[in-house]
Amino acid sequence: MTDERKIRVTDKRRTGTPSGESEPTEMIDAPEARVVEEPVMPEGGREAELLDKLAYLQADFDNYRKRMMREQAEIAKRAEARMLEKLLPVLDNFERALDHEPEGSSLGLLQRELIDSLRTEGLQEIEALGAEFDPRFHEAVESHEDAVVSFPTVTSVHRRGYMLGEKVLRPAMVGVARPAESIDEEDSA
Repeated sequence: MTDERKIRVTDKRRTGTPSGESEPTEMIDAPEARVVEEPVMPEGGREAELLDKLAYLQADFDNYRKRMMREQAEIAKRAEARMLEKLLPVLDNFERALDHEPEGSSLGLLQRELIDSLRTEGLQEIEALGAEFDPRFHEAVESHEDAVVSFPTVTSVHRRGYMLGEKVLRPAMVGVARPAESIDEEDSA
């Protein structure tokens, strides 16, 4: 059931003919325009949709906030590690100076105070002397065979190594004793 109305269309491109008469207009048939309505949501449907969006945005913001806090903590950790790395040569120089100073000098007290302060910030010395050589914590600068050891063992420390938490700031520079190869192993090779 279509309700058709007559619509008048006038071509205004040719107004004012030389004789002064206007051209006749045409009548065409056109269907009546329909109004499209938005679908009707059940009562409370719009509210539920908005509440879902709100919950999603709140969760998204919480995740963003947590990620930013983690990133800021990581930046602070890296800055602390860089600062402690810059102080390690100072510790080395204290140690060198103390090698030439008498016991109980004020320089030793200053070194101890500095080390205690750095320990409160999380700095730990890597224990090396007598330990099994571990390339994650030790940097071998010399090596020799020793019949007494059964595994690579640190025999001397040339420069102390330090860690901050689980991160190695600087490996210890060490001398390593390797197990001596037995005569049987040399003959089979």
